[in-house]
Amino acid sequence: MTEKEPCQGRAGAWSQGMVIGRVQKLNYTHQNTPHQHVDATQVCEQLERFDMSINAALEELDKEQAYLCQNQHAESLHVLDIHRMLLQDNDWLNDIRDKIEKQCINAEWALFQKINELLTFFNQLQNSHFKNKKLDIEQAGDRILRHLASQIHVKTVLSTKEPLIFIAQNFHPADVIQLWRKHMKGIVSKQGGTNSHAMIIARSIGLPALMGVDHLIDMASDGDLLVLNAELGYWSLNPSESELDVYRQEFNATNLEQSRLQHYIHRLPSTTKSPSLMVNVELIEELELVKELEVDGIGLFRTEFIFANASQIPTLEQQYRYYVQAVRAMQGKDVTFRLMDIGGDKPTLFQRLLHRAPKGMNPLMGMRGIRLLLENMPLLYTQIKAILMAAKEGSVRIVIPMVHRCEEVIAVREALVLCQNELNIHIDIPLGVVIEIPAAVMIADQLADICDFLSIGTNDLIQYTLATDRNNEYMANSYTDQHPAILEMLKITVKKAKSKNTELSICGEIAGDPAWTQILMDLGITHLSMSPHSILRVRQRLSTK
Repeated sequence: MTEKEPCQGRAGAWSQGMVIGRVQKLNYTHQNTPHQHVDATQVCEQLERFDMSINAALEELDKEQAYLCQNQHAESLHVLDIHRMLLQDNDWLNDIRDKIEKQCINAEWALFQKINELLTFFNQLQNSHFKNKKLDIEQAGDRILRHLASQIHVKTVLSTKEPLIFIAQNFHPADVIQLWRKHMKGIVSKQGGTNSHAMIIARSIGLPALMGVDHLIDMASDGDLLVLNAELGYWSLNPSESELDVYRQEFNATNLEQSRLQHYIHRLPSTTKSPSLMVNVELIEELELVKELEVDGIGLFRTEFIFANASQIPTLEQQYRYYVQAVRAMQGKDVTFRLMDIGGDKPTLFQRLLHRAPKGMNPLMGMRGIRLLLENMPLLYTQIKAILMAAKEGSVRIVIPMVHRCEEVIAVREALVLCQNELNIHIDIPLGVVIEIPAAVMIADQLADICDFLSIGTNDLIQYTLATDRNNEYMANSYTDQHPAILEMLKITVKKAKSKNTELSICGEIAGDPAWTQILMDLGITHLSMSPHSILRVRQRLSTK
């Protein structure tokens, strides 16, 4: 029996599955910042960490400035403006990047070196102005260090054969992927909501996850025993032996239920006509599971992750090799590639592609998705060409994200024709749009006139309809698919698509929610695309009808 006092709690958001394992905390204090030499192969990872921290610090400044403006503390804004200038000063930031690359050291060490160089220089100058400059540099550097400290270091401090459950203030989607590849068994974070990008990734790869969990990161220590039930949304830290026996029974029951679901790998007949069941794919590693599930195709292949895992913008050949793996795996079944949807929600990728941070008080509504691509046509041309090359080996479709006007679709179709002619690949590629903005719902009939299909992306549609940030744990109760406006949005879209006899699918999270299955079928939606780990539950729901 543990000597620590048992405690339990609930989460604001959860995925699926259950795990009993040991805590590995991922928060550090920068007072003990590591100075490490890294392998040449790890330099890109350190550069990525550094850029992520810069962007996180800038986002932090945005929130602080908004708060100060709202509460009429304008006199403090000048200090934050100076911090912003420093965080966007490529001269000293590039010096730090050079140190990382040339010395093969971790980002913290390179940052410390540069700060010390600047402080030494200013110490030689007898001027009060430069004393203030020193303070600004120290504070701006401290902001970066705090965000570096909160990032994930895969090297664990525990030596145990038991499952590891990682706890952090927040998880970036790339962090979840990286840790999953290192065989982590569960995650818990203080921040994040039901449809945050990190949670979507966790659900997609079948990882037990809880988000919006207060206090646990402060109460837990490395090595503590933790029960994480992502089926029911609760956790238990250092349970007693009697409590642990109960949790083990629940764990066995959960595993038994997962085993029973394997019965539905092969579609069972149902009393009603079943919809076409497709999957949303994040990672190439998911393709083996997708093939086992015998789905009807890939309804949404999110292409951003080839960019997330690359040290520079992938070439045409690199993108082709990535996309063609999905096409080959589906053996003739449809693969719908979503053009890259990168914006303020993915600041590191944005920085790498455009060499600047996302701007504006609300970058989620700024330059992202198709807006970014049409402002940076070489990115669009390269991606379309890579998809066209992959289409020679299977059935491929393209869907455009964040569309809110017909001109955007027309521009992409023109780019598609141009690329077909340039490559002399005249394969018919159906072109569609993701309906995820209320404006797109209202003009869905006009979009249907110039598209081959429509796909409703309910995750962002809910967010923008309800004006509720899906990544904000404090808004978990407001971000809900149960709001009557959401069903109305679906009805409007279905009616407009039917009026044009245009295929309509759903690729948002509600497509994989068995509670929505009959509702969507009653609306007349015949194509559902969901996380691979939702397929069996939906098939089970269909088989009981």
